[in-house]
Amino acid sequence: MPKHPFENTSEGGPTYEELSNVISIEGLSWEPNRYLDDELNILQPRLVAVGYTEIEWGPGEHDSFGPLTRTCTARDAAGEVRAFIYG
Repeated sequence: MPKHPFENTSEGGPTYEELSNVISIEGLSWEPNRYLDDELNILQPRLVAVGYTEIEWGPGEHDSFGPLTRTCTARDAAGEVRAFIYG
């Protein structure tokens, strides 16, 4: 069974890849209250179009103004779970 990226935490946590290396992040509003809509309506369809499934979004770094980064895990066409970050 493929290893989940969060299982290898011996080096300080999961290994994240830049989401922009896999799909375009152009067209995002970057407004604090819109990131959830952008993930579901812009980014998730782009991931699905290139073969990703089981897509989950989560928090990354944040400050008092809101999120600075967001994370995503998704299963690729080979069955590997990959972890991404953007922001």
